[in-house]
Amino acid sequence: MIEDKLAFTDRDLQPAAKAPTDLVWHRNVRNALQDHLGVEVERGERKWYRLTSPPRAEEAQDVRDVYARCDIDATEKESLVKARRGQGEFRRLLLKRWKFRCAVTRSQTLDVIRASHIKRWRESTDQQRLDPENGLPLVATLDALFETGLITFDSSGKMIVSSVLSVAERCLLGARVGRLTRKPTARTADYLAWHRKHRFKK
Repeated sequence: MIEDKLAFTDRDLQPAAKAPTDLVWHRNVRNALQDHLGVEVERGERKWYRLTSPPRAEEAQDVRDVYARCDIDATEKESLVKARRGQGEFRRLLLKRWKFRCAVTRSQTLDVIRASHIKRWRESTDQQRLDPENGLPLVATLDALFETGLITFDSSGKMIVSSVLSVAERCLLGARVGRLTRKPTARTADYLAWHRKHRFKK
């Protein structure tokens, strides 16, 4: 199990050839850790490297699979990796479509809004992986519920809650009667149909 604080410091990570500057060195270390772990990391006050998001084994494996591909160039790989992590152009376009708000709560606190795919990333084509129609900006709790199939949405945008969740849990997690702030487009509705069929836990 990966600890919140990684058990190594700069000394453990010294490269064979010293980086040109301290700033470049730490940026390279951060990027290497993110590529390997599939999570965001930050440099602490005492030069420890801390996880800033929980590691997800499936996401990390998807990232490694992208980098191992030989049929696309480095730019395409970077775009796909950022899309997998809910970052980059995919996140920007998705947030723009929803006016930089959570698609359910209307929250504008972008630090807690995740840009997740509707159709599972590893089962999507490269085009679908980069398609902002294949995503919803959701606050972290709703995003986790959606990703694990405990909530979904119908073609009109109405939230459907899994029977797995008790009434008490629904209240605690904010998964009560709700809906998307606008009706899904035809393409987003198709992705949601996939989610209801393949991910939702009835």
